Amino acid sequence: MKTYDFILQGSEATFKNAKNHARGQDWQSIEQTENNSLPYLEYKDTINGIDIWYCYGADIYLFTNEND
Repeated sequence: MKTYDFILQGSEATFKNAKNHARGQDWQSIEQTENNSLPYLEYKDTINGIDIWYCYGADIYLFTNEND
């Protein structure tokens, strides 16, 4: 899975913040990385074509493009 090189972690890692970033971030300016070693992922939502994933093993939110 290709994920954007942008994550939410620590106190920023809330679903509300993840939704706000999915709506307002300029995703075209952020690179994507192939990330095949992410266990414990849970799909949360898709907003404006951006998939939001929560990694409950690391307590972070990741973002992907639904078309990739």
